[in-house]
Amino acid sequence: RGKWFSRIQWRDKNSRMREKQIPLRTSDKVAAHKRNAEVEKYEKDIKDGLSFDFSWLKDGGNTIIRERSISDTVDEYIIVRRIEGIRESTLERIEVAVKSLYTLVKKSSRLESINDKLIERYKRHCVEVLGLKPNTVNINLSKIRALLNWSLRKRYIKDLPHIEMLQVDQSDVDYLRSEE
Repeated sequence: RGKWFSRIQWRDKNSRMREKQIPLRTSDKVAAHKRNAEVEKYEKDIKDGLSFDFSWLKDGGNTIIRERSISDTVDEYIIVRRIEGIRESTLERIEVAVKSLYTLVKKSSRLESINDKLIERYKRHCVEVLGLKPNTVNINLSKIRALLNWSLRKRYIKDLPHIEMLQVDQSDVDYLRSEE
C-alpha cells in the first residue's frame, strides 16, 4: 500500500481495548522502521495519555510532547456534548462558565494548570473582581467540574482538582395568602 502506521494497543482500567495509530508518512520501508522505533520509545507515555508531535508530523525538528490547552479541550468537549444531544442552552452555559475562567487564565494555558489553587483563585476572582453572585459562581463551577470529569475519563488529565461550591444564603420564602 505504501502507507505505514505505528500502532500501539493497550487495555484501559475497564479492560477495554484501546488503540492509537500514528502515521509514519513515508512509503519507504526502512524509514518506516526507523520512525516506528522512535514511536516505540514513547509507547509507555502514549499509553499513559501523553500526546507527541513527532518530527515527521510537523516541519522537522525534534519530537516534542504536545500539551493540551484549555481551549482545545473545551472545543472538543462542546462538540462531543452536542453530538450527545445536550440542549443548546446548556452548551451556551458551558461557554459562559469557560469565558469567566478565561478572565483569569489564557485560553492557551495547559489543561493541567487547572488545579486546586487555581479553582480557589477563580472563586475569589468571580466574587471580588467579576462581581458574580454565589449561585452564578456555583453554576460556573459545576460546568467546569463536568468538563474536568470528562477530561479525566478521556485521560487528558491525571488528577481531578477538588471543587467545593460556595455557601449560598437561603433566602426567606414569601407566601401569597388568598386575600392578597
